Amino acid sequence: GAAVDAGKHCFIEKPVAVDPPGVREVIAIGERAKQKNLAIVCGTQRRHMAGYLRNKALIDAGAIGEIKGGVVQWNGVVPWIQRRNSGESDASYMTRNWLNFTELSGDHIVEQHVHNLDVACWFLGRTPVSAVGFGGRARRETGNQFDFFSIDYDFGDDVHIHSQCRQLKGAYGRVGEMFTGTDGVCLGGGKVSGKKVEIPEIKVDSDNGQVQEHVDML
Repeated sequence: GAAVDAGKHCFIEKPVAVDPPGVREVIAIGERAKQKNLAIVCGTQRRHMAGYLRNKALIDAGAIGEIKGGVVQWNGVVPWIQRRNSGESDASYMTRNWLNFTELSGDHIVEQHVHNLDVACWFLGRTPVSAVGFGGRARRETGNQFDFFSIDYDFGDDVHIHSQCRQLKGAYGRVGEMFTGTDGVCLGGGKVSGKKVEIPEIKVDSDNGQVQEHVDML
């Protein structure tokens, strides 16, 4: 908030918040930035990648008809772990190992799987009306996060998106999205099978979404 109040454009990496009060604060900051004509860009880089931009345009043009359901997944391993030093305080250790504590990362459904969930909301053009699911902790080495989540997101109009995310060694890994429409199927930023439609050429300056998001901000 201080940066916006000082008149600065901002790049804010996900997770921008880890709880409802934090989310509401970020929304309010966004409104203040809009009033000041300031840019705020978040690190959901799929929105800046050519394949996803192309497929969003194809969906909007009717290539797969009306989206009726889908699956979004980030099933992999724990990105990194920091071991506790002898005599280290709780505050110091949690700060260095922030990724593995829900208080600081929001758990991996917020810190990592947000990329896939964001694609679902973006491609559908709306956010869920409700969600129900479960998660668990089986063999986490550190921190207090869950190992896995499975969530059913209800987007209204009988449209449901199944969300999976898992961080476990030695298990099947898959990261991506699939959406089924009345006339075809879209695989995230990859293949689209459906009706032939015309869309404008999609151009980006970089094939790296983490670079392109900064280009778009500037």
